[in-house]
Amino acid sequence: MSLLKSVYRFRRQADGKFRVPSLRGALNHWRIASGLRKDFPDSWRWLLLSSRVHGFLALSEGDQLFKMARDYTPDNNPVVVEIGSWKGKSSILLAGGLVGKENPRLFCIDPFGPSDDPEYRKTYGSLLTESPGDLEQVFRSNISICGLDHIAIPLRGLSSEHAAQWTQPIDLLFIDGNHEYEAVLEDFMQWSRFVRPGGVVALHDVGEYYEGPTRVVSEHLQAPRFGPVHRLEVLAWAVKKQDSPSVASGVGRFPLVNAANLHRGAR
Repeated sequence: MSLLKSVYRFRRQADGKFRVPSLRGALNHWRIASGLRKDFPDSWRWLLLSSRVHGFLALSEGDQLFKMARDYTPDNNPVVVEIGSWKGKSSILLAGGLVGKENPRLFCIDPFGPSDDPEYRKTYGSLLTESPGDLEQVFRSNISICGLDHIAIPLRGLSSEHAAQWTQPIDLLFIDGNHEYEAVLEDFMQWSRFVRPGGVVALHDVGEYYEGPTRVVSEHLQAPRFGPVHRLEVLAWAVKKQDSPSVASGVGRFPLVNAANLHRGAR
């Protein structure tokens, strides 16, 4: 994708509408694109496109998600699962990292709308009121604008509902849903068992502000099942060890947290 083409795609709005840029606006976005290209030479195109999508992701974290999807998934039939997609900001980076691979699939799990979960209402209630409409359609539009709708597959509903029916090995798992400890732990226990040895488990918002993902990383994303934990901003990830339980030998080994009434938020 050329720099000029990226600039014009960048001017397309997050709701799928196209606005003709002024000369000043075009020059400003050209400068932004040039800066991203200098600072993030591998992922700048996708960072540029995702920058128009409302979300909660630092540029360096987006770059790292892109590299995880590119470098830690196989060239053929890679499977990535994202828990908590909101409007698709992080999804664009993950899907961008899968471009060029054979039959790539990114499954994006999110309620895509109002939820009874108190944390979801607290975080997203006002945002949904300010921007009414079908959140899944907004997500699909953002993904389509970036030319990634053949990769990213939205799965509407709770992560626990989809986990109960899941059977595929996963190459990369990104957990960024409900941040309450019990909810993060349930996501981790239910989904990490499907991650193949050599695959990656990543969690967002790991730091002092969010106890849930921080505790799960410190208590569970650890040896002997996982290699060293890497950190960048509030993104943490580790590689699943070759000798850890896999889908073939470990499904059902880890008890599920009793949190059936918890709804998954989206970040």
